[in-house]
Amino acid sequence: MALLTNDNNKVLTPEEIAKNAVADKKFDTKMDSSAYDELIKITRYNNRDTINVRGEKYWEKNKMDLINDSLVKLITDRSKALTKYIDKKEQDASMEYFRLLRSKGVSIEDAAKMANVTL
Repeated sequence: MALLTNDNNKVLTPEEIAKNAVADKKFDTKMDSSAYDELIKITRYNNRDTINVRGEKYWEKNKMDLINDSLVKLITDRSKALTKYIDKKEQDASMEYFRLLRSKGVSIEDAAKMANVTL
């Protein structure tokens, strides 16, 4: 059986291995107080129905998990919006190129193929 060791070749105990695994998974970031207040406001808004039903004790107990979920949702939504925007810009550029080719007298089929546009 192989033993796990640290940089000093000291054998790690199961507790140390678990501690290192948890430490590796943490994501620490610094945020100014106004941004944190806005994040709290967004998180409470996103979870307003659950907080109203379960009460403030639920909010206090699960605050960090709810904040984490809100951050993940914000990042995912922003990423989707950015991807959609980029795709739209690329589609618009392809259509503009298609129109340019058509104005130069290229057939519809050839222009669509060259501009990578489906009609």
